[in-house]
Amino acid sequence: MGTGDAGCGEGHKPPLAGIRETVVALASGLTSGLLIVAIFPGKALSTLMHQVLGLPGPGAGTGLVVGPYIMMVTFITFIFRRRRLVPFITASTAGISQALGSIYLGPGVLTAPAALPAIFCSLAAAAAVELVLGIARGLEDRWAFIAAALCGNLMLLGTYWMAVFPAIGRSVIWADAALIASLSAAMAVLLGVLPALMYMRLTMRRAGNG
Repeated sequence: MGTGDAGCGEGHKPPLAGIRETVVALASGLTSGLLIVAIFPGKALSTLMHQVLGLPGPGAGTGLVVGPYIMMVTFITFIFRRRRLVPFITASTAGISQALGSIYLGPGVLTAPAALPAIFCSLAAAAAVELVLGIARGLEDRWAFIAAALCGNLMLLGTYWMAVFPAIGRSVIWADAALIASLSAAMAVLLGVLPALMYMRLTMRRAGNG
């Protein structure tokens, strides 16, 4: 890499991901997706959201934890390897591995009928992140990351509402949708962006000291 490579805030297009960057993005997405399955095995995340915190659902775990976590991993990987398609590869791999891991390594909230919809949702959210980061190349990293995190996380949440939860027989309570979406937007910034900016500042400081 490069934290010194071309980034969002420098106004020009970074090169496409090569083999090395693709491998890094795949490994980052796969390990992080499976890690969150290990941290929240079975229905642990659903229990935390609904029984412990008392939040409505479905979708609270996706919007407040899973999506922001995927955004954080995606941005950190992008900072480490600033190449086009690295965000898409990282986010889609993380989302797919988390969803399939929770289905087949469960039992969790998701079941087998949700597998294909979950793959679609992960790809859609990853595409949103990649697109926004591309459009926001002229902005500072923090603003580009905030815009991408909001779009990516809300895309994941919205597509889960429309495709995944109906596939497992769970209906969205639209009266609660605004609350979940608002909390998801806040968590996209707090969990998805702030740790990545802290990592970027740390790597820049190390590079300066080197």
